[in-house]
Amino acid sequence: MIPALLGTENTRGERRAPRPPRILQVVDKLTPDSGVATVILRYHDATDKKRIVFDFLVHEEPDIHIRDKLEKDGSKIFVAPPLRLAALVPYLRFLRRFYREHPEYAIVHGHLPNAAPFYLGMARAIGVPVRIVHCHNTRSGDTAPKRIRNTLLFKLIPLCANVRCACSEAAARFLFGRRGGRVKRPYHLVRNALPLEQYRFRPEVREQIRRELNIGAERFVIGHIGRFCPQKNHEFLIDLFAEFRRIHPDTLLMLIGDGELRRRIRDRIARLGLSASVLDLGVRNDVPALLQAMDFFVLPSLYEGLPLVALEAQAAGLPCLLSADITEEARIVPGLAQYVSLQKTPAEWAALIQPRRERAADTSRFFAAAGYDVAAEAAKLAALYEKLHEEHCRQRPAEEP
Repeated sequence: MIPALLGTENTRGERRAPRPPRILQVVDKLTPDSGVATVILRYHDATDKKRIVFDFLVHEEPDIHIRDKLEKDGSKIFVAPPLRLAALVPYLRFLRRFYREHPEYAIVHGHLPNAAPFYLGMARAIGVPVRIVHCHNTRSGDTAPKRIRNTLLFKLIPLCANVRCACSEAAARFLFGRRGGRVKRPYHLVRNALPLEQYRFRPEVREQIRRELNIGAERFVIGHIGRFCPQKNHEFLIDLFAEFRRIHPDTLLMLIGDGELRRRIRDRIARLGLSASVLDLGVRNDVPALLQAMDFFVLPSLYEGLPLVALEAQAAGLPCLLSADITEEARIVPGLAQYVSLQKTPAEWAALIQPRRERAADTSRFFAAAGYDVAAEAAKLAALYEKLHEEHCRQRPAEEP
């Protein structure tokens, strides 16, 4: 039923190598614009496939390039029906059938806390021994109806999850609650770690990307990466850029991402007469290289669990302006990240942007010391999976050869 960590014997009595546990990762989607997916895929890439294998349960068709790579690595991808209230019964039926047809999953690692009562609840009902809920954020939604709905669903998590993970202490406090300033129950910190070598500043990469995008060598570029949604606060960002450009007219704003508010933000850019000064690149899969072309990074988010893009920007040596509503845990490199209150005006934010500054060439030592080297963190996560498997699954029979 559950793959053995110890070896098994074949019909001739010969000892076979143990098969690695397969961990089912439950995510919304596997696309280049998903920060959560990016984190998980980096852990997948850095994990020894002879030790642990990641499989995926997603809620929409994955990006074809991501699918191809994962399947070449030996991972399996399953697509669940969309999770909607009107289609909840078919969704639960799918889950029941899925878990019964796949008894090999002793560990389900869920990255959608608001849906955990459904996919982890069914896992518990079927008898999956290890059910992990992982928090990646510090707020339950962009709108009041979503926040009310998700807050109610979060109260059910203790009934279905028996292991807790979070990307930051702030995210853990948000989802798991506090008592006397501490999280009520133990949790595992699984950081948004990076493949650090990809982000090390290289002048030749900067020159190449700027040539490809037709950006002059001396032009000052402010960058932002984020889904076009209320959380990322793009309207404030555009107003900030307009203020900065009044003093520095040759400045360029580089936007990376897509989302439901993209057209609205484009309209705002046009109304302010900024279209010629904004480079709207959409979703990209070459973010480490694009960061090389920037000179400054701005993230005025209303809330974040631990923003991956703020870490990536610092890893690339970029000075950053971050919203004070973002956890201080995102400050990794001394002197690079500055926090600013959203109570301040766009003009006050713009005044803090330094038009010229020497680039930090190699920040990897700061990230490694803070626990953000994905090679080291992936080994720790693999050890956690093995420990959980051993603790919860030792009494269960091994999968038949």
